[in-house]
Amino acid sequence: LARCCPLLHTLKLSYCDTVTDIAITELANRCVNISMLYVDCMLVSDASLIRVAESCPKLRKLVLLNCRNISDQFLMRLSDFGAELEELYIHDSRLI
Repeated sequence: LARCCPLLHTLKLSYCDTVTDIAITELANRCVNISMLYVDCMLVSDASLIRVAESCPKLRKLVLLNCRNISDQFLMRLSDFGAELEELYIHDSRLI
């Protein structure tokens, strides 16, 4: 998806039990115009979401559901890179 749609600006990944950090990192590296990202994936962690914050300067809305591997480290790094972020919603993250 990331290779075929570099101009993608909105993406919703729901009930994606097999999406991992590798896929989210690839998305961040290739789809830098993402402004809204909705992630409902249990295998995603701080590393890939930090990469999204670093690589996607147009990110305005980030919704994270069931991302049980994200922690306070992600939130601290997000504050360094997420200058344009207007909305952040996190639900069912056990480490925050």
